[in-house]
Amino acid sequence: LAVYVVSAGVELPIGTKSPSIVDWTPTTCTESVCPAGSGLLAEGSNIDCENATCTTEECCFTYAGCSEFDCTAIGSDYMIKADAPSSCGNSSCGEDDCCELSAFAADEDGVSTATASGLLAAAAIFGLMACLAVICVWHKIRRKR
Repeated sequence: LAVYVVSAGVELPIGTKSPSIVDWTPTTCTESVCPAGSGLLAEGSNIDCENATCTTEECCFTYAGCSEFDCTAIGSDYMIKADAPSSCGNSSCGEDDCCELSAFAADEDGVSTATASGLLAAAAIFGLMACLAVICVWHKIRRKR
């Protein structure tokens, strides 16, 4: 009587060494299983993997990014930051990571900050032009003497 094991469609006598026959011992998740842009699940070190090698799906989560974050949920004056990170390093991003007040948002007086800064710039230009006009008039008066 002989006992055989079938491995990859081939009958092997018990005791035959084969790379396809491996003793399975439970393994647990480690950070090394997780690719860039992902992290180890909080319970990762307590997870017994199904096979001798743990998989990304068993052990890891993908970091969240700001592209999925809805800044308008905070308020209509908020938008995604221009320099928002593509990955927050967590399973979710927060408003501080992703959102900023729009340049066109209204301040407490109801005046758009962009409009207010535009008005300030216009006033500065007008003041500069007025100074130039006074200097030109003064120059003309001085030449006539």
